[in-house]
Amino acid sequence: MQFAMRWIRLASRLCLWLAALLVVLMIIHVCLEVVSRTLLRRPLPGTIETVSYYYMVGIAFLPLGMVQLLRENITVDLIDNVLTKGGRRWVDAFSVLMTFLVVALVAWASLDMAVRQTGHGEATLVAQYDMPVWPARWLLVAGIAVFFLACLIQLFGFFAEKPTAATDATDEGSI
Repeated sequence: MQFAMRWIRLASRLCLWLAALLVVLMIIHVCLEVVSRTLLRRPLPGTIETVSYYYMVGIAFLPLGMVQLLRENITVDLIDNVLTKGGRRWVDAFSVLMTFLVVALVAWASLDMAVRQTGHGEATLVAQYDMPVWPARWLLVAGIAVFFLACLIQLFGFFAEKPTAATDATDEGSI
């Protein structure tokens, strides 16, 4: 299980770094758009489409695996504060199970859509040319797949011999 956790951490880090790179690229792209539109009075074609289809999809979905590993998803502590340690463990296990099930459905649907749109060569019209947008579908699949694996490894951790080490993503130091 430690081997699997190491690989999921690596995949999560890579996705996080890719999302960070997309943020930087988006900032540069939008700044160039503003400069071009203001000084040259000519907007860069495809800026809105690139931001919408590529940058925002990657920024929103690629970091989800790391968020899950760090246990930084939105939680409600109202119940958590009145439960015993064992009770919290079962509530946490239940919430990870529900997250896992929802993410599994989203993963299946996004993979199905990515395969179909890749086959069709999904594109959007930008100025006088078609901009392919089907590759952005795979950014979603990658982010959701890592999120799915993070939930899966945490579920296994709840049933391992050492519950605290298996459920705590930071047991071996920083992610």
